[in-house]
Amino acid sequence: MPIGENLLWTRKSNEILQLWSSNSKQYFLQPQPAGSHFAGVRNSKNFFIPCPPLFDSLKARGISNSAIVELSSPYYMSRLSTDFHFLSYTLSGIGILKSGKRSYRIKKGDIMFIPAGNAYDLSVKSSWTKIWFHVENSDYWNSMLGDKICVKKSLNISNIEFAAKKYLEEMRKAFPQVEILDSLTILICSWIKDDFEDLNSRNCILDALLADFLDNPSMKITAKYLAKRFGISKYELDKMCYKAKGINMAKYICEKRMEMARDILSSGKKTLSEISAYLGFSDAYSFSKSFKRFHGITPKAFRSRLRVSS
Repeated sequence: MPIGENLLWTRKSNEILQLWSSNSKQYFLQPQPAGSHFAGVRNSKNFFIPCPPLFDSLKARGISNSAIVELSSPYYMSRLSTDFHFLSYTLSGIGILKSGKRSYRIKKGDIMFIPAGNAYDLSVKSSWTKIWFHVENSDYWNSMLGDKICVKKSLNISNIEFAAKKYLEEMRKAFPQVEILDSLTILICSWIKDDFEDLNSRNCILDALLADFLDNPSMKITAKYLAKRFGISKYELDKMCYKAKGINMAKYICEKRMEMARDILSSGKKTLSEISAYLGFSDAYSFSKSFKRFHGITPKAFRSRLRVSS
């Protein structure tokens, strides 16, 4: 952040540091409490806080705060912890999320989810337009959203954008219609749910397919085969596996085959030809070659060392 940069505002407390550039915009979908940092800021072309409606349908469904924002560099926010989940949908630009030792690049069409209790920093590459929601830390939302930081593509970004902008449009009216706001809230919540159910269901399918492989290691399973089963690209499958297992799919399959190979070799009951067939290799030579590449030692030498050590 350049010294002397013209800032729209700053927020500083024990829990948060936030710096906004002067040409940033923030349009709240919900009224702000009396003690809020923004409560005294006047509405303008770059800023909007609605008057309290007859019924806050978003809050009633567990969304305590929300806004559409257009952020420009320099922008920076650091939070030590929150008692709510932070969820955002990126409409354009690039944001940078850092939490612990990990860094995430958030692009157009991405969902960013940060569970309650996590410390994190946010900054902007050059500009970043997004819709954000503060979601209550409740059993209902926890079961839907999970407990891990997540950055992934949204299936419903255009729907969320349409509903949020319609909601803002209604809240700008002198007399917002509760029925319209409630209908839009239901749609927003259902599309959020759909995005996260898709993620969870894919993880369940991934686990099921991997379980099939572990039960039937002779299957000629490859990352390409699994991607075809999913109806997605190999790149998307590798990203999914990396998030779930920490490595790409091909490496995970290889790692599991080699773990089973060590266990079988340790038992000493099967020949190399039997082991290679059981683990889906074409012959003992290809199995031995893979085993040596992974462990730095041939299966025969590995078995001999086991005999000596015992």
